[in-house]
Amino acid sequence: MRRLERESSLERQDLVCPVCGWEITVFGDWWVDHIVMQWEEGYQGDPSEDEHSTFSPHENTIKFYNHEHPAEDFVQKRRAP
Repeated sequence: MRRLERESSLERQDLVCPVCGWEITVFGDWWVDHIVMQWEEGYQGDPSEDEHSTFSPHENTIKFYNHEHPAEDFVQKRRAP
């Protein structure tokens, strides 16, 4: 699985929480997925009733979304050269 993630065309970003130091790797349009998850949280209807919905965020995006500190505070982790 890790090899496939590395070889995939998905954009990869390593992020760090500046408050607690928690690190996570997110893939693709994680920020858009995060916004959709926020929208679904406030949505009054049942998103699963939409037969055309194909939204399924990466499992790391879900972990990132559920982290106790705000997503907008996270910073890109620097990689060693």
